[in-house]
Amino acid sequence: MNKLYKHHIVPKHMDGSNDSSNIKLVTLEQHAEEHRILWEKYGKKEDFLAWKCISGQISVQEVWLELNKLNGAKQGRKNVESGHILKIRKLVDLTKAGKNSSKVCREKKVNSFFDPKILKEVRKKGGHVQGLKNAESGHLQRISLLPRKYTQKQWYTNGIDSILIKQHEQIPQGYKKGRLCPRKKN
Repeated sequence: MNKLYKHHIVPKHMDGSNDSSNIKLVTLEQHAEEHRILWEKYGKKEDFLAWKCISGQISVQEVWLELNKLNGAKQGRKNVESGHILKIRKLVDLTKAGKNSSKVCREKKVNSFFDPKILKEVRKKGGHVQGLKNAESGHLQRISLLPRKYTQKQWYTNGIDSILIKQHEQIPQGYKKGRLCPRKKN
């Protein structure tokens, strides 16, 4: 006899409840298949990860890492939308915090800016690697759309290149505010 597992018909990540009307008993194979179907229907990463993990294609550790990234991004969006980020910016002196962080890194000789070995490794990989990842993931675009109340510069793009322009500078013709795009490789 196969062991049966509880499957939420409307998943918890989609605000499904633990009511008995929202739970059905399925085999392990059926459980994986249910999450595959949900993933194909709604495109939610949580269902993709559940399907892959239950079917044995990825480990539980990989799922936790991906869920932590996903939940961090969701919470970040909530913090921006609620105005929480602006409240924090008002409470914290970012310049002072940055200088303190730099001082600690310098004293402990950590970070690629202060450890020559790490700096050498970063340079081998190419200093622009993380920048490209940020551009490809859409992270730079999200940042560019945040309120610029505390900065003196703003990103502009012509659809190919992105440039940073100070408030008093002239905006080049053909450039629009607030949208970033990754640089194309030649």
